[in-house]
Amino acid sequence: MNLGEDINQARELSVTIQQLLKGKPNFVQASVLADLLSLWLAAHIDLDSEKNTHRHRESLLSMHIAVVEKLVPESVKELRLPW
Repeated sequence: MNLGEDINQARELSVTIQQLLKGKPNFVQASVLADLLSLWLAAHIDLDSEKNTHRHRESLLSMHIAVVEKLVPESVKELRLPW
């Protein structure tokens, strides 16, 4: 796969997940997203080093939060919200 295909696949999956979460209480939506993120982070493991595993997971989580923060303004526009 190339980057363009990855992006398209991510968008398609996002739409599918949005449809599944639509209308669910905020707590349920947040819990599902947290569960998926925790599984993704847990899968990143250095079998030789607990310390390296912890560092790598922290780095991935920080990167993920930074990406989410950059996506929020675009999502606000997409949802046609005032801010």
